[in-house]
Amino acid sequence: MENVKKIGIVCEDISPENPGGLEKRVAVLPCDVKRLVQKGYDITIEHKLGHKLGLLDKDYSQQGAAIQSKSKIYKKKDMIIKFKNLSYEAICLIDRGTTLFCMAHVSAFKERTQKLQNKNINLIAMEEIFDNGLMNSSDKLYHLIAIRILKKMNTPMNIVLMDYQKRFGELVKTLNRSKKTLSFKVSNTQTGNNELVIYNQNKPITIYENNNYIDISEWEKLRYDSPPIYRIPKRIIQCLHETGQGGALLGLTSSKINNLDRIVILGYGNVANGAINQCFNSGYKNIHVLNKYNIKDIPVSKLYINGVDLPKEQKGKQFIITNKQFDNMDPGTTLIDLIGGNKLTRGAIEPMVENTFLNEPFKRFNKDKRISALWGFPCILDPMLSCEVYSKQITDVILNNTNYNLKHFFK
Repeated sequence: MENVKKIGIVCEDISPENPGGLEKRVAVLPCDVKRLVQKGYDITIEHKLGHKLGLLDKDYSQQGAAIQSKSKIYKKKDMIIKFKNLSYEAICLIDRGTTLFCMAHVSAFKERTQKLQNKNINLIAMEEIFDNGLMNSSDKLYHLIAIRILKKMNTPMNIVLMDYQKRFGELVKTLNRSKKTLSFKVSNTQTGNNELVIYNQNKPITIYENNNYIDISEWEKLRYDSPPIYRIPKRIIQCLHETGQGGALLGLTSSKINNLDRIVILGYGNVANGAINQCFNSGYKNIHVLNKYNIKDIPVSKLYINGVDLPKEQKGKQFIITNKQFDNMDPGTTLIDLIGGNKLTRGAIEPMVENTFLNEPFKRFNKDKRISALWGFPCILDPMLSCEVYSKQITDVILNNTNYNLKHFFK
């Protein structure tokens, strides 16, 4: 982002990802405009940038931003910032050679990508910026707790987690990566069948015979001395946990599910953990989490939530849920695909060929079955929550861009 001084922040208009124009979020909030102005950036926002969030132009101007119309905002700027990529109309407005910082979705919309390249736009994709993979102290703690649990397991077992908190994400991931985990569920009941029950002493449980119990409350107080631990690099600009929460909330509140006695979540990564979090906090205490060792044995449920993203070489060739499996599911089944895809980059759910959008979040099938693979699951929550997260992340990257390996398309 060298030589960037004049920045325009533009509205989320109708675009391929936002066909109904229902996206309420903005890329940068007034509080973060203030941070940019204080560092010497010349910030201009498009008129009515934040009005769908209840923000006024004066909220931005009071932090040092100028205001321009749509016809002027794209002109004479070093950089344009937009949450989602440009509409075709905006591509006609933007000056040649401008830097565009957005969620690019390069592979999903190739016609638009070609138009940007033809106009010599310096495209920087927010979704292609990653950290170095170093675990923070909280993730490291729960990773090491999971290692201790696995060491105590002499044989493979069915694991029951009696409680779920957002901080348990790395615990869930590490346990599910192990072949010692026959099955994994978040539940307030145990069957007594070769189960290892993990709980916190602050959460009362009923003791069953033939089960093993581990209270992690004392382990949570420990400080482990160990070398740095690395994980798969994670996106810097992301609301993966919120994506899972929003998807689960959509499935729970929009469906016609009655007497939902089991929720099945495929995968255990960041988005899947968000779904676990939302389901548990919504009062559901029988959540089955499937990993790569048991994902072929999918239990019967009325609500399935997919958090599995297949490797590039498997996309379009292998599926976690096939057309035949979906056809055999019970009438009224709801499937939430947190990953999604399209004809060019297929997702893990075979019957879902294209993502859905805010104006029509579900694709409907026979026997009242339906699937949602929404562009913008975090919008199902309070839009301001994810907007605050994204705005801070975007601003941090601009202010500290030398710390990241920014991928410039077309260069």
